[in-house]
Amino acid sequence: MSLLRLSFPLVLILFILPTGCKPGATPVESLVPDDGELEGWTRVGEVEKYDAENLWKHINGAAEKYTRRGFKRLGSSKFNHRGGPDALADIYDMGSAAAAKEIFELSSPAADQLIDLGDGGHLSSSSLEFYKGAYFVRIVALGKSESTGAALTVLGRAFLARIESGGARAKAEAP
Repeated sequence: MSLLRLSFPLVLILFILPTGCKPGATPVESLVPDDGELEGWTRVGEVEKYDAENLWKHINGAAEKYTRRGFKRLGSSKFNHRGGPDALADIYDMGSAAAAKEIFELSSPAADQLIDLGDGGHLSSSSLEFYKGAYFVRIVALGKSESTGAALTVLGRAFLARIESGGARAKAEAP
């Protein structure tokens, strides 16, 4: 009886408590900014969720590139932008910082502008990509305007704020 009483706290410490501290343990949908959280942007509908089994439905033909590198989950949302193009935003939980960095490096065309966002970021005329820890974020504009780059950067900073806060709503600052 006393052995059982002593082993329960040990099991709790070794196996149960650490699960909440693992990278990527935050539900990916909580890392997507809420509707109305960010000035000028409105999230359309619920966050679509994908895992390794159904990722091909979202990125048919490219899913293996992600799953081979440890992909865990994806949250995807469309955002409407007041005064500019709408955007499709995807946040990938790659399971490790090394995998997120590798995906970022594979997707980073040399012509893109490097930006200071997360652990590394780049901006093109119609998209923004960055990684932070185990997360890789891709935001693609569904049109172009003179303010596309600035608008995508504001949305990217909102995702970064969510990642850094572990999913808690945070006010992202404009550049």
